[in-house]
Amino acid sequence: GPAARDLALALARAERALAGAALTERRRAFLAGLKKGELVWVPRLKQRCLVARIDRAAGQVTVRLGRMQLSLAFDDVTPWAT
Repeated sequence: GPAARDLALALARAERALAGAALTERRRAFLAGLKKGELVWVPRLKQRCLVARIDRAAGQVTVRLGRMQLSLAFDDVTPWAT
């Protein structure tokens, strides 16, 4: 009945929220552990790049791509899965 449907919806919402929290946790851990010289994946460029500099205050990471250096927001980089 309606009660079961409401419960199912509430559970689905809770699961989504939990998945989001876990992702945020992982993301925070990734950003906290970010080090110079590490490889990261830049989805926007579809490239893996070397971390040249990290500016935590600005929430920016400078990556090396060939001879270029790009300054990206933390949101623009993800872990490079080996």
